Amino acid sequence: MIKNVVDVLFGGISFWLVGYGFSFGNGSLSNPFIGWGDFCVTAEEDKLGVTYSKFIFQASFATTATTIVSGISKIR
Repeated sequence: MIKNVVDVLFGGISFWLVGYGFSFGNGSLSNPFIGWGDFCVTAEEDKLGVTYSKFIFQASFATTATTIVSGISKIR
C-alpha cells in the first residue's frame, strides 16, 4: 500500500513538472505529436479552473497507470 502511495506522489509531482507540458503544452516548439510549454502547470487567471481541473483529471490517469504497473510486477 505504501508503494502505491509513493507511486502516486512521485507520479503526480513528475506529471506536474513535465508530463502536462509534454501532453498539453502549446508553446512555439509544439507539434501534433508532443507539446512543449506550460511546464509546472501555469495558467492565466481567466483559465485557472479549466486548466487545473484538466490537470487533476489527467494526473489521476497518469498516477493510476503507475500503480497498475507496480502491482503487476508484484504478481509475477
